Amino acid sequence: MEDKKQIKIRICQTKNPPILGNTELVKDDIYVVKNKALIGNTYTIICPKCHHPLMAKATSAKPHKKVCNICNTVIYYRGKEMPLEENKQQGEVKKLPTTKYGKPDARLVWGSIFNKKIYDIIRSGEHYIGRCDSEVKSDVSINDEYVSRRSIVINATPKGNGCDYLLTVKNATNPILVNGVEKRIGESIYLNFGDTILVGNTTLTFKKRSK
Repeated sequence: MEDKKQIKIRICQTKNPPILGNTELVKDDIYVVKNKALIGNTYTIICPKCHHPLMAKATSAKPHKKVCNICNTVIYYRGKEMPLEENKQQGEVKKLPTTKYGKPDARLVWGSIFNKKIYDIIRSGEHYIGRCDSEVKSDVSINDEYVSRRSIVINATPKGNGCDYLLTVKNATNPILVNGVEKRIGESIYLNFGDTILVGNTTLTFKKRSK
């Protein structure tokens, strides 16, 4: 049979927010949670003495104090800051946590076999693609009269060991197609390696850049 401690933890895992982590005794009846709480999220801390579930939320990266209302055990935990990025899902842009250590590892390839063009995405931030124009310049200039000036932008955001790449249509007289699906002005989509982007009469292939 399960003891009371196991039953309480199992019930807590199914009904309450996720458990933040194990605690360790640092002094007298003072405990510290090893894991850090993502700022803004709510977690459950299990009192190490009476096993009562406590709700905890971090509002900053500074230490937070929680006192068990059953046995008065003092528990400390820290908040964890996490950069945010936009993630396109079901037509809405949502926020997701990410890291800041990634480096861009992509490139755009277009043109014919005998006149291949390559643009390496080697920095984070925005990369504009559009028609060749002396007044309104783009990072990627395409010699195609059917491409609008500064037509689309790819925003490279560091994540993990690489980046997320968000394509947004900014200006387009003719349809912009990503993998054959039209994207209208203002629409965004995250790119995967191997995706194709049709702007005007030019097809760009989004590829992983060899390091």
